[in-house]
Amino acid sequence: MGSSELIEGRLIQDGCQAGIFNMAADSLLAAFSRDTFIPVLRLYRWTNPTLSLGFHQKISVDQLNLCDQLGISVVRRPTGGRAVLHDNELTYCLTIPSEHPLLKFDRSEVQKRIGFVFVAAARQAGVHAELAREGFNNLSSRRKVSNSPLCFDSVSRWEVRLAGSKWIGSAQRYLPGVMLQHGSIILGRNNLDPAVVFGMAHRHDEPVFPADIMDTLSALPDLEVRLRREIPEAFCREWEILWREQPFDQKEINLILEDGKADTPHFESTISGTQIKHNSIDTINV
Repeated sequence: MGSSELIEGRLIQDGCQAGIFNMAADSLLAAFSRDTFIPVLRLYRWTNPTLSLGFHQKISVDQLNLCDQLGISVVRRPTGGRAVLHDNELTYCLTIPSEHPLLKFDRSEVQKRIGFVFVAAARQAGVHAELAREGFNNLSSRRKVSNSPLCFDSVSRWEVRLAGSKWIGSAQRYLPGVMLQHGSIILGRNNLDPAVVFGMAHRHDEPVFPADIMDTLSALPDLEVRLRREIPEAFCREWEILWREQPFDQKEINLILEDGKADTPHFESTISGTQIKHNSIDTINV
């Protein structure tokens, strides 16, 4: 960035958490970032396979019931985008105050700069990723169809790819006073296929992410450990952020647990001041 002073940031190296905890935690961090003017990076995983829906995405009652039968939890992200099955992956949450100098660029440029950081981190971790601008070149005919409900079927601006396929699925949303971005970084094969939930049996004929690439990722020793190290370091090099590792304190954990209480794990998360409100997931009949 060319400045002589490093930017203060908060880093949370979290473990496996339930989906409802993860979404409540990320919403709390968005409020924290807005109120303190401090960027936050949280890296975490999931206790069980969890389908996260984009903020405005619909799901049917039958699909919810199928998820329950398959042992898949369902949550709604505060960010947009399409459905992601969180299983064998590392997830990131990045929050930056809206008026922070890091967001002085237009939204497309911000997405590009974030993507560049993750490409740099991946290469340091031994993964030869690349940053691709939005477009349909070199994509299969199936991926050109835009009506899939799944994130990894879609084409995004400045997406991070591996061997031509989307490797990191990201979703961004500008909330009052803060930008929140989520990302799903594939570590290897999932035990479940999210296409089954949406009745997309044809997906098995042409997987979104080639099996050989999945196997290559799975074979990389300590990939998660490397990424947890290299991602913060890449932000430090490229954005001059000095991360201070600060786990959730007990007060924050209590707030997350309180905000995550609901009769069902299917909830909607929004920010209203510093209060996080949860409602039932929107459903449609199909």
